[in-house]
Amino acid sequence: MKRIILLSMLSVLTFSACEKDLYDEGLAKEKETIKDLKISENFDWSMTQTITVNLTATVETPASVYVNEACTDEYKVIDYTIIPGMNMPLSVEVPAAINKLYVKYDDVVESFPINGKEASLVLASTKATTRGWGNGNNEKPIRVGTPWSTLMFEDLFPQLGDYDFNDFVANYRYDIVYTVTSNNQGNLNSSHIVGYEFEFRVNAVGATKDITPYLKVSTKNSALLSTFNINKDLLVVTGSDGVSIELIANREGYQLYKFVGMTNKAPNQYINTEVDKPLNKPLVIKVEAHSVDNQGEKWSTAYSSNVLEFDFFIYNGSTEIHKRGFAPALGGAYPSGDIEDGAGSQYYSNGNNLIWAIDVPAVINHAVEQTNFLKAYPQFKAWATSSGTSNANWYNSPVSEHIINYMGAFPVQ
Repeated sequence: MKRIILLSMLSVLTFSACEKDLYDEGLAKEKETIKDLKISENFDWSMTQTITVNLTATVETPASVYVNEACTDEYKVIDYTIIPGMNMPLSVEVPAAINKLYVKYDDVVESFPINGKEASLVLASTKATTRGWGNGNNEKPIRVGTPWSTLMFEDLFPQLGDYDFNDFVANYRYDIVYTVTSNNQGNLNSSHIVGYEFEFRVNAVGATKDITPYLKVSTKNSALLSTFNINKDLLVVTGSDGVSIELIANREGYQLYKFVGMTNKAPNQYINTEVDKPLNKPLVIKVEAHSVDNQGEKWSTAYSSNVLEFDFFIYNGSTEIHKRGFAPALGGAYPSGDIEDGAGSQYYSNGNNLIWAIDVPAVINHAVEQTNFLKAYPQFKAWATSSGTSNANWYNSPVSEHIINYMGAFPVQ
């Protein structure tokens, strides 16, 4: 009898232990955050691909290229006029998740596939457009840039944060503007960069610290452009009331901007990250920067959004926070010895290749305050742990109850 009772007690204990093990496993999965993910040390966290676009036409044709089928302005990456007989490849960064582009011309929209690193199409345009070519040294602009994108930061670097990625949320876009010059025969004579434009808007601040955003624009491809300076007297700035920008450095090869008045808040106050609270309008700024006369080297076979590098970053009152791989820009020492779990192989990554900023090539909503980002965007895990080979469009599948529908209230315009 005692043996039967003892066996029964052991059975109950064994069942209880198994039940507890199952519960712990489920609880662990429920509590899994970005900090628990296993990330390859070689993963660069990029969500874009660089594509060379070649469009040709039999007549002079104004054309715009987009990364979305609706051809909306926030997803335009190229705007120029195609000149028959001229070799004008255009290099742009587009979302890695897409396999085709869209061109709009003559009120027609055509798609064309991305094959490897190239996308080509012969336009069926028959409406010749004359804009002075063949009448001396005439100029035409070429605009090559990015679609509106979303930056999301954690603010506790060099320590890891809660990974809701809403401590600072902003949208941005930029265009590099080239001028193409023809000779008397209408053939391409030269081209050079005449300036750039960027727009920046702050959507949310879920940080308890004071956050100041910055931008560093620097030459990236020295083979095409070894130096570039802007004319500070020709800087054109427009935006929300109380918002401005300071050009704090304009040196050979780079410019450094400080955004002013874009994150004003009371201590420990959150902006646009809490549910059931009124949403504030975004703070927006647009800047047009013109090159110094005769600046920008001349070439005739490459127009690229990659010759200049745009590094949007934040300062949290004690240290800078950049996207992975970007060096500090304000002159302070990089705190590699203080990084939680050790310093990674690249700036602003740790020993597990976790990062403090992500750059999404689309306009997306941010997570609710203190929400696990993996609940807001469940496909993010598969993308990150596969080094970007799976679920490349993870940002198109949010869970509505875990995000702030900010873009529904204040769409990018």
